[in-house]
Amino acid sequence: KNSSLEAEKLISDSHVSVSNNTILRIIKKTDPVINYEVKNISIDDFSHCKRKIYFSLPVDNDTGKRLEVVPSRQQPEVIKMLRKFKQAATVTRDFSKSYKAAISEAMPNAEDRGQVSYTEKPDRRYG
Repeated sequence: KNSSLEAEKLISDSHVSVSNNTILRIIKKTDPVINYEVKNISIDDFSHCKRKIYFSLPVDNDTGKRLEVVPSRQQPEVIKMLRKFKQAATVTRDFSKSYKAAISEAMPNAEDRGQVSYTEKPDRRYG
């Protein structure tokens, strides 16, 4: 649901012609704001190449800035990435069981805010 293909559909619904490859290029081109001291993060994935290649994106919930791009959504890679955020107090995620397990292992003291509905406008205090 929350892939570059979904982003392509949402943007095209606004009568703007853009491909999922364009969205992926934009994400890759913009430099992430690497700040491992953030307090509230959100993590989501997106797919490329017809759901064959997945990336994970952690985002600072307080600023909305992308923190990093992880070229996988597999649990070991996500755990490695999450362990960098030692100060995070809360983590918001989608329905991914892999993300839930990775958060539990990598950040046992952080509050897992669980599943997020992407149809609602997020509260910047909580993600």
